[in-house]
Amino acid sequence: MKSNHIILKITLPAVVLALALMATFPGCAPAKKILPPPGPGPRMAPEPYPTKNPAGTSEEKTGLNRKLTDAVNTVRDVKRSTVLVIGTSAYAGLDINAGVEGARLQALKERVETVIKETEPRIRTVWISVHPATFRRIDRVRAAIRAGKPASAYASELRSIINESDLVK
Repeated sequence: MKSNHIILKITLPAVVLALALMATFPGCAPAKKILPPPGPGPRMAPEPYPTKNPAGTSEEKTGLNRKLTDAVNTVRDVKRSTVLVIGTSAYAGLDINAGVEGARLQALKERVETVIKETEPRIRTVWISVHPATFRRIDRVRAAIRAGKPASAYASELRSIINESDLVK
């Protein structure tokens, strides 16, 4: 019997100690769920294709181009201009007075941009060129679109005009 008593003396404190340790230490915490990195967010509707004019019919498009051209022609130092609207962008070719250079030329371009955006609030981007060749190209594209050809047929021409023009900010 003595041996049972010794086993109880050793086992009972060991079991009590084990239970006490198990009660004080809860064990392993559940693994945290790893979330994927945040993505770009919900997809937004894309901007309309730039060949969609703010005006609906070809008469309205022609009228808008003419209206903007007439407004730009009132700006001081502009002899004549041509403005083509495609989407929310306006392409303006200017024939300006001689001697307009540097800061005065930049101020003229900013004034033209302001006049265009005030005349047609849907215009977001204005490309302006004072080069005679670019003026003729814009006028030629404008005439072709007025004649009924789609603006998308002139996408490469318009990209080239953008490369030769200044974006006024």
